[in-house]
Amino acid sequence: MNSRIKWRMNRLRAMGREEILWRVHEWRVKRKERKLYGAKRYSVIEPGCFRKKRKAEYEKLGLNPSNKEYHVGQDITLLAGFDYQQYKKHWHAGFQTEHTWPLVFAYDISCTGREDIGDVRTNWELNRHFAFAKLAKDYYATGNRTILQELQELFYDWVEKNPFLWGISYTSPMEMAIRAGNWLYMAAFLYYADSRYHTDTAKWRQCIETGCLNMLAYVRQHRARFSSANNHLIVEQWAVLLGALVFGIKSWQTEAMQILTEELSRQNAPDGVNLEMSLHYQTFVMEAYGLLIPALRAAGIAVPAAWYTWLGKMSEFVSDSMLDEYRAIEFGDNDEGKLLDLQGGMMMHYAYVLQLMSVVLPVRYVDQPCWHENVCWLYPSQAREQALNKPLYDNTVSRSYDRGGYTFLKSRNKGVVIAVDHAPLGFGNLAAHGHADALSLQLYIGGKAVFVDGGTGNYHVPQSARLKYRSTAMHNTLQAADMEQSQMLGPFLWGHRAKTQLLPGTTNAARGVVEAVTQYGQVIHKRKVYMETESTIHITDVATTKENIRLKQQFIIPSGWEIKKEKYGILLADDNWLIHIHNPACRLELLPWEISPRYGAVEDAVKLMFCTESHGGKAKEVDTILRIADRNGD
Repeated sequence: MNSRIKWRMNRLRAMGREEILWRVHEWRVKRKERKLYGAKRYSVIEPGCFRKKRKAEYEKLGLNPSNKEYHVGQDITLLAGFDYQQYKKHWHAGFQTEHTWPLVFAYDISCTGREDIGDVRTNWELNRHFAFAKLAKDYYATGNRTILQELQELFYDWVEKNPFLWGISYTSPMEMAIRAGNWLYMAAFLYYADSRYHTDTAKWRQCIETGCLNMLAYVRQHRARFSSANNHLIVEQWAVLLGALVFGIKSWQTEAMQILTEELSRQNAPDGVNLEMSLHYQTFVMEAYGLLIPALRAAGIAVPAAWYTWLGKMSEFVSDSMLDEYRAIEFGDNDEGKLLDLQGGMMMHYAYVLQLMSVVLPVRYVDQPCWHENVCWLYPSQAREQALNKPLYDNTVSRSYDRGGYTFLKSRNKGVVIAVDHAPLGFGNLAAHGHADALSLQLYIGGKAVFVDGGTGNYHVPQSARLKYRSTAMHNTLQAADMEQSQMLGPFLWGHRAKTQLLPGTTNAARGVVEAVTQYGQVIHKRKVYMETESTIHITDVATTKENIRLKQQFIIPSGWEIKKEKYGILLADDNWLIHIHNPACRLELLPWEISPRYGAVEDAVKLMFCTESHGGKAKEVDTILRIADRNGD
């Protein structure tokens, strides 16, 4: 069977009756749009989806135009290390190949798994137009007309080469939403610059405003629903609400506020863990709320109390995931998504979002931050100084998120940190960004990675890599033969799923113990992690299988360690640490491996496996002990 047809059949099985009916309705709407916009190429800056004229009130974006803390001239960082200066006008670039995305009607473009063209996520990053908002800010900050000319040239070049609903930039409502949001910030800085430098960009801003209204009206018409209503829905409504505030559209405002409030309890566990089971997607949606709060305040609209409650819980989980101010322990996908970048250069999204939360919530989640420029353009220095006087959340203690599905074991001052995943696969029928990582763990000693997840790779090219990086083999868990814990049916689609749960009766994070169990197929796997002291760690797996099966307790070790085989295991060594990893009852195997530390990037690693055989119907125990010595200690 053709793989595309097979994927569609699997996708249909993941839908309920109401979703199928809605998608039939969507198909009919798109058929009408094809007749309207497919026969002739319309410009996005011509009245189309939204035909009424609206006055823009840019003060309602909540910007801080008096900000003096900024950087100028830093390029926006593209995914996978691609050079912005080389690609800044290559709107249809395939990036991973020399080919380009075709300029055809958007509904005729298949963008998933296009090995012949490239990873669509990489292309979308350029077309989100972070550079447009940043260049407008650079011009407002400096008055440099060369910057203004470059921005104007880029804007009209994009408009000319991307007719409305033609090309890769219009294949996702969320992408249109992020682009519209950045256009609003671009127009706001141009508006403020007109007052500062006595210039007149009103005609240009009218084009920007028309384009925003067209895209946002389309997003409302085609918002994510049912099984697709994950982080996409929140981001779409972020942009719709920004537009509603700026243009004074009450119906949009009411609808977006209701959706955004309802989604907090729908998409998050009661303890604040986002059900996408991806730390990055958690901060991605938190950024949306963090950007909206100053806009609502500027518009004189009360921020729902539920937002503060949920964002507080979510911030605690993100903070507990942090190794230090700028590094985090991540499970699940990370495609480095963001909504606004007025600074350029490399962004540490987790630190930036925790900075936003520290300003708006009664507790701070950063110690002595180097404020990201976004925060400075949203909040004056007085608000940021007040944030530093708030009580600091203590993320140095062990904590178990039993509803969300993660436990953090931490020694004194976080010298040793272990994160254990006992979460469900992912959110909703798709679990789009989950990985087959049940009972996986990660280990850090002195802030340095010892056992790490495989990472994300990229979403589409090659297709085999998407399967590989989500697979059980890429995670620090016990694998039965070569079985997958959960069944992959497509790049963002799962079938049968492992059933995983924490065992609360034996778990005690304060005493360094976490125990959980997962079941898939005929395999029952129970794992106990015990941090006896900060120098002794026990990892015990017990597996029961129906048949005799090879068991592999696997650990992925990043570069930076010298690895030496010992009688019953291995020794990891660097300038600071000696780590003995022993399991005398199992066969030792070491394999060259790879990990993806950033989206689209690959680095060498080593996979350690302790192998044994299970016996059908009988429990088999695999017990590994880590002993840690500080080379510089007393």
